[in-house]
Amino acid sequence: MSLPQLQQKWVEVFGEETKQRDRDQMWRRLALKLQEDLLGSLSTEDRATVERYREEFRRTPPEKWFPGARHNRKRKARPSPSRDSRLPGPGSAIRRVYRGHEIVVKVLDKGFEYNGSVYRSLSAVAYEVTGTRWNGYLFFGLAGSGRR
Repeated sequence: MSLPQLQQKWVEVFGEETKQRDRDQMWRRLALKLQEDLLGSLSTEDRATVERYREEFRRTPPEKWFPGARHNRKRKARPSPSRDSRLPGPGSAIRRVYRGHEIVVKVLDKGFEYNGSVYRSLSAVAYEVTGTRWNGYLFFGLAGSGRR
């Protein structure tokens, strides 16, 4: 149904116009109202029961909703990542000739030094040198012997 058709149906069902313009929301509300008119709504007692469960649900922490669910388990600490085996040790220099200039990068404990500036990754150094995005390991020839 188009929006104007839904708005017309709304007037027929609810007896008043709506400012609602969300087709999905209007469709759901109309369907619920038509179902309620056809089958009847909840009794006062059933509504009270639903409200009681709703309040209980709101007060209960999520861990108790589904005992044993993944969010309820303690996460194991991940081991800190070891240094990439493709990199030489700290203090070493990585060299590459690019467009006739020798690029020398010093490997630090945490990062790389090039032209007096410290970079977090070889890719950042390669970007500084070339002005384009590179995989740092590929640019400096440290990518390994072959592809999978």
